[in-house]
Amino acid sequence: MHEKTTLNQIKNRKTKWLFSFLFLVFIAPINAQISAVEKIASYGYSKRFSDSSASKKIQQQALTLAKKKKNIDDEVICYSYLALTQRRLLHLKEFTRYADTAYILAQKSNKIRVKAFASLAMGNLKSYIDDKPQAIDHLLHSYTLFSKINAHDQCAKIASDISYLFSPASPEKVHKYAQEALEHAYKAKDPESKLYARLAYGGYLTDKLESGTEKDWQKTLDFLKTTVALAEKESFDIISKSNIGIAYINLADLYSKGAETN
Repeated sequence: MHEKTTLNQIKNRKTKWLFSFLFLVFIAPINAQISAVEKIASYGYSKRFSDSSASKKIQQQALTLAKKKKNIDDEVICYSYLALTQRRLLHLKEFTRYADTAYILAQKSNKIRVKAFASLAMGNLKSYIDDKPQAIDHLLHSYTLFSKINAHDQCAKIASDISYLFSPASPEKVHKYAQEALEHAYKAKDPESKLYARLAYGGYLTDKLESGTEKDWQKTLDFLKTTVALAEKESFDIISKSNIGIAYINLADLYSKGAETN
């Protein structure tokens, strides 16, 4: 009886050891992509609309922690978030400084996520100063990198921005990236990303109406109405409240266009 119990204990230990090994090899690296410092910076960034002062303070604390640990990867991500926050505040000088710093430091890292954030910050900077070709290049690079690590929330927003940048020169690419934005958003299951992507795809459908039919108008109307309904339902989890307002504005604008054509 004692011998049988001992054998079972050994088997159980081996099973637990194997599970722990598999967790470390396959699961832990995936979760480890987002560090504790990045989570702090991301939280600070999420407060950019509700409390810009607290947002910057939290992000600076995350940056200080990254510097204290001498972790360049975390520094790049903190600088990237700070750059994006300065865009929101319309401070070009600080936006440029943070984006440049993130981009330069990222050259010292071999992490896909880190390089993706740096390219995202630089792409946003180029878009802000109306340098479309450079903005598209950097955002496409960021999008490719984030896609490799299945960061669907980031991909949804970046693909949406890329679709806007290709308008009106390339309707095919506008459609391509707006469609991909939707696909990533629904994989992310994130209301913020979902609304962002639906606004981009709704913009594509609305632009098509210039040469469309009444059936196309109805299809676009249904899509925008659904967007508004989803935004209302998930409003608590949507950080960019102004995007909810944009969804309503787009719907109202479409109604006015429908009235004009009928």
